[in-house]
Amino acid sequence: VPFDSGGLLVIGAWMNGLEPNIEALAVQLKTVEGGTLALSLEEVHWLGGIDGPLLVNARIPEVDTGDYRLRVDFGNGFEATFAPVKVAH
Repeated sequence: VPFDSGGLLVIGAWMNGLEPNIEALAVQLKTVEGGTLALSLEEVHWLGGIDGPLLVNARIPEVDTGDYRLRVDFGNGFEATFAPVKVAH
């Protein structure tokens, strides 16, 4: 499913009973050329305490159409996660 440039991206993650550092949370797009673009975090909700999911609403910056890699860094030593993302206008 392609996402719109400048559009909203919703991210959900189960933290497996570990407490994330929401202040350290970072979401970025990696370009095929190796560049990094930060997404603006609009809302962050941690539902149900330690056993619940972390939900993040992040705004994709205005970018060219194409394939990117989404990088989510949860902070506190959690390993960053990557996922492919297709952006369309």
